[in-house]
Amino acid sequence: MSDQVFGEDYEDGDDLEYRRSSGGLSGKKLLILVAIILAIIIAIGAALFFSGAIDDLLAGDKSGPEKELMHQAAERTNQSGSSSETPEGEIAPADVYVTLPDMLVNLQPDGRRQHFMKIRIALELHSDKDKVLVEKRIPRVMDKLQDGLRGQSKAALQGSAGYDNLKTQLKKRANVALETVEVKDVLIQELLVQ
Repeated sequence: MSDQVFGEDYEDGDDLEYRRSSGGLSGKKLLILVAIILAIIIAIGAALFFSGAIDDLLAGDKSGPEKELMHQAAERTNQSGSSSETPEGEIAPADVYVTLPDMLVNLQPDGRRQHFMKIRIALELHSDKDKVLVEKRIPRVMDKLQDGLRGQSKAALQGSAGYDNLKTQLKKRANVALETVEVKDVLIQELLVQ
């Protein structure tokens, strides 16, 4: 069946095909558009998550009763004797920290793969006098710590037990290197194993 419109002949099926091709988005194009929009939303969400902005948004501003309860708890802690005052009423000296330069070391290979570790450590000391002594001996401390780190394997650093073991070994090595100064704790500020 042929119809005459503006002097042109066309079949009824041609009209249906024309409407499909010229109007709106096809199924594939719509699916691609939705996927792009979804990818953008996910990327923005990931950026907010890793920047810590979501934590700030979810935590909100602690005001009113929550803030008052936190303030009261802090006052009770200070009154219970866990503040920095000694029993005689004197203020105890604050802990002192010495941050060592970043270290990059080769780990023991497992198979044919070579692994590296980048680590930043701070030593917790008892007094400023200890800090002066440690700062004079940083090359010796770095040497002892790097010897211990090179003996580690990637597998030995896995999990919280491996992390705790690493801290214990680093503390022992630092105390050996410093001889007369006691290191209270080794704080790992950055640890990257590749």
